[in-house]
Amino acid sequence: MDCGCPGTAASGVARAVRSSQNIGGRKVLLFVLADDEPLTTDGLTTWRSVIIKSPPPLNRLGPFIEALKVHWYGTGFTNSFEARVVSEFSTTGELWAAPVQILPPETTDSQLISAPYTTETQFGLNMRVSIQTKNGTAGNVESGRVTAILEVVLKS
Repeated sequence: MDCGCPGTAASGVARAVRSSQNIGGRKVLLFVLADDEPLTTDGLTTWRSVIIKSPPPLNRLGPFIEALKVHWYGTGFTNSFEARVVSEFSTTGELWAAPVQILPPETTDSQLISAPYTTETQFGLNMRVSIQTKNGTAGNVESGRVTAILEVVLKS
């Protein structure tokens, strides 16, 4: 689902790094959300989705998800640039629930792995993941480069 936003793949589908990996009896799926993507704000202090991905394997998979994590690398963040990763769910794929944060706002160059997000009531039949940006304070358009990989841990 292409939002027409900068950095969005034409198909809107996340590229799988590995379709699955069995680690310690658990199945783990990895999806590239952004690969050194240049992102910008619109100069405002409200969150705006700039990359929206709906990995096909996440459709109808929500009830089997144990946790979501984000592997993150941000660089070149300008003065007031903020970025975060959120997830949304839908029963039908038409009406989406309010986004929940799976990676809190990052405001400086950083490399990290988010804490596992495990709230099962947010793992619906259809899911999509977005990278959102905003300004910390209103003003100029701000920017940064982001690499983000979504890790989906399935229930054993």
